[in-house]
Amino acid sequence: NVINALKWFDSPVIAAHWGGVGAGDEVIKKLCGLPLWFDLSFGYGVMPKSFAESIIEKHTPDKLLFGSDMPWHRPSWEKRLIESLDLSQNDKDKIYYKNALKLLNI
Repeated sequence: NVINALKWFDSPVIAAHWGGVGAGDEVIKKLCGLPLWFDLSFGYGVMPKSFAESIIEKHTPDKLLFGSDMPWHRPSWEKRLIESLDLSQNDKDKIYYKNALKLLNI
C-alpha cells in the first residue's frame, strides 16, 4: 500500500514527471491526493493537456513543483504547457516557486 510506504519516510516524497508520465490513469487513481509532491517535468509534447488538467484537479496546485528534466526537456517547453492550462496566476506562482519555498521552509 502506497500510503503505508509513505509513512516510513522522514522527508517529503517527490514523484517525478507528473507522478509518472505514461502511467496513464494509474497516476490519477493511485497517487493523486496522497501526501506527496509531483514535479511537472517532461510533460510537454508527451502528455495530453486534458490529462495534465485532471492531475491538477485531483492533486491540487498546492503539491506541484515546476521542473524541466533538462537537458531532455527545456524549461521553456514545460512553462508553455503550464501556461496553456486554465490556472489562476496564484496557482501558477505556486507551481513556479511558492510551493518550492514552502517545501524547503524558506
